[in-house]
Amino acid sequence: MNIAPLLLYAAAAVGYAWHFGRRSIRAGRAATTMLAAAALVHTFIIGMQTTEVGHLPVVGTTGALSIFVWLSSIAYLYTETTSNERSMGVFICRSGLSPSWQAMSCGWTRS
Repeated sequence: MNIAPLLLYAAAAVGYAWHFGRRSIRAGRAATTMLAAAALVHTFIIGMQTTEVGHLPVVGTTGALSIFVWLSSIAYLYTETTSNERSMGVFICRSGLSPSWQAMSCGWTRS
């Protein structure tokens, strides 16, 4: 379960990179769908962590990185849907991959 958001964020980054290079409408829509799925799975994980520890898991580096990636993806999805412009997705997903990989490798969720 810990690796699911990372894989979805990576798939969205690949889709946005394809869309950025080729301007493929299908790749852009697929990337948006993957990013939305990643944000949904990430929301579920944050919710499960919250019920486990009794408060929002934003304490420490791991929690802060996780929340940063989640908020960035939510904010970008909102911006994308209101402006209908997908060209910045490759940069947003790329900037989210490194922190999410670090958060996952440091113990994104408690087992």
